[in-house]
Amino acid sequence: MVNDEQRFALHSITDPKNLSFDRYAYSRYKYGDTSLAKQFGEELCQGFLGKYRDFLLSSNQQFMAISSPRGLIPPAAYYIFQIFLEQLNRFLQLNDRPPAIEHTIQRLGTIAEDYSLLSSHERFDHLIHEGYSIDNQTLTNKFLLFVDDIRITG
Repeated sequence: MVNDEQRFALHSITDPKNLSFDRYAYSRYKYGDTSLAKQFGEELCQGFLGKYRDFLLSSNQQFMAISSPRGLIPPAAYYIFQIFLEQLNRFLQLNDRPPAIEHTIQRLGTIAEDYSLLSSHERFDHLIHEGYSIDNQTLTNKFLLFVDDIRITG
């Protein structure tokens, strides 16, 4: 059973010096290595299905999959999201369930700074002052799956 808000992470960073994933592969992915985006999307979906398989098969709600906010140019996380959604929908289809529907959050501006160089407080400050647009009418009575590649601000 899934409550109102639940988070899933394939990897959790508890010690930056002892990661459970290859930091160099993650860096290559962030700079455009699509083969790694595919690998990470597949791994994320397999971990998600391992934890939520029963819920996905028993829920009567329509699933809505939502990637991290984007402008005209999608962020690297969007490519992981696409693979995740493809794998999730393959699983749902093989189990006679309706597919998850993709939904978008539009970012209304851009942030010129590199998030990795900002403190947690600075990142959060940027996020709360950023503008977003989402069509929330289509989200009513749906189960929302927000997919991103990393959680940096909470």
